[in-house]
Amino acid sequence: HVLVALTANCAGGVAYAVDITVIQKIFYKEYYGFLANLLLIFTTQMLGYGMAGVLRRYLVYPAAMIWPANLVQVALFNTLHKEENLAPGQWSRFKFFCVAAFAMFWYQWIPGFLFPALSAIAWVCWINPKNHILAQVGGTKGLGIGAISLDWNNLVSYLGSPLVVPWWAQVNMAMGFFLIAYVMVPIAYYTNLWDAQRFPMLSSGLFRVDGDKYNYTHVLERNTLSVKGYAEEGPLRITTFFALVYGIGFAGLTSMITHTWLYHRHKLVAQWKQSRTMSEDIHHKLMQAYPEVPDWWYATLFFGVTAVCVFTCEYYGYMPWWAVLLAILLAVVFALPVGLIQALTNQQPGLNIITEYVIGYILPGEPIPNVTFKTLGYISMAQAMIFTSDLKLGHYMKVPPRAMFWAQLLGTVIAGTINLVTANWLMDTQKDICSEENKLMSCPMARTFFSASVIWGVIAPNLMFGPTS
Repeated sequence: HVLVALTANCAGGVAYAVDITVIQKIFYKEYYGFLANLLLIFTTQMLGYGMAGVLRRYLVYPAAMIWPANLVQVALFNTLHKEENLAPGQWSRFKFFCVAAFAMFWYQWIPGFLFPALSAIAWVCWINPKNHILAQVGGTKGLGIGAISLDWNNLVSYLGSPLVVPWWAQVNMAMGFFLIAYVMVPIAYYTNLWDAQRFPMLSSGLFRVDGDKYNYTHVLERNTLSVKGYAEEGPLRITTFFALVYGIGFAGLTSMITHTWLYHRHKLVAQWKQSRTMSEDIHHKLMQAYPEVPDWWYATLFFGVTAVCVFTCEYYGYMPWWAVLLAILLAVVFALPVGLIQALTNQQPGLNIITEYVIGYILPGEPIPNVTFKTLGYISMAQAMIFTSDLKLGHYMKVPPRAMFWAQLLGTVIAGTINLVTANWLMDTQKDICSEENKLMSCPMARTFFSASVIWGVIAPNLMFGPTS
């Protein structure tokens, strides 16, 4: 049962590299072919699995690395399979689970279909519906102060379930959110910092200096930066909120490295020295009954996938071979600090900002290499976290490591293939897909992905954040 769940975990999400295919076909009007896209998806999804062979010594074997989300899955598996001795009339955990799941299934129809307004009740706006400031502060398209949601999917859509995050981590996240969203953003907007009031308060869109929408096609010439078009269209502007998001993202990455060095360096060195000896963790001792996955399996996977990725990117023109190696280096450097944070807090800092920033300076005016570099550097690290987390779940549930290794790879292959086939079918059959006119399939994630490719790839950081910006 655990193996089936792990395979489903790999197949449950959408491969990040699919967005490259989408923006290529929809926005940049080019297509490298099915095989090229499939190889890119497989390599970006599997590269991180090779890193897990090293990370397991620091993020799986130590008892302190709890991976909070896994504890929920362990409780569920025990609920479904463990036999209980109950008193007459006492509910079993399985019965309670079935009743709760049944009730949630029927309730979700209300905010999800019958009465969507329950997903975000902006009661503050009811005080004066025509007040523009109240709409900005309390509306669902604004800061949402005081808004109430009765839709569980809405609550967990971004940061995950609060039930699996340790209390101390929740407090830190809540304080950070309050400071940024309810203090910094309003102050910046209402003091008109960087001409903030020319643009919406909250938006990831691209704008001209005068506040009109940025005509990205005007600055593109054969999918690179048109100097003449850029001079005519003018500098790119983003909202103050979007700028703060980027700035805080950079601050978070640097603080993550600093935190790891200050608080965990001695433990990591000690764990490295003891990695070849028996761990004191009871779960690790019990797992000695199964043959471990050899290091050379992980090494073969890592270097083999790297070679295929270099070939794919160089042959099909996604980006130069040296950019592939640089992206992998960034993922390797950040994998352990990110893993420590996720293993303790169930939150994963992303590398999407730093990766697109680095390659934007090295290869300005090149959107496709920019998003490919970002995908490889970010997702290979994220996939390493998924596999490492599943290895810890296998420790808790005493599942043979080699069986988990093959189950993960199988799920990744199945998911990647289905993702790409589905995306191509939708783009070929749906009219105006990913456009604002198509209300059912506006592709918000792909549009944000495209906006980032224009900011960091076409216009690039030297024009966006340089001294002349």
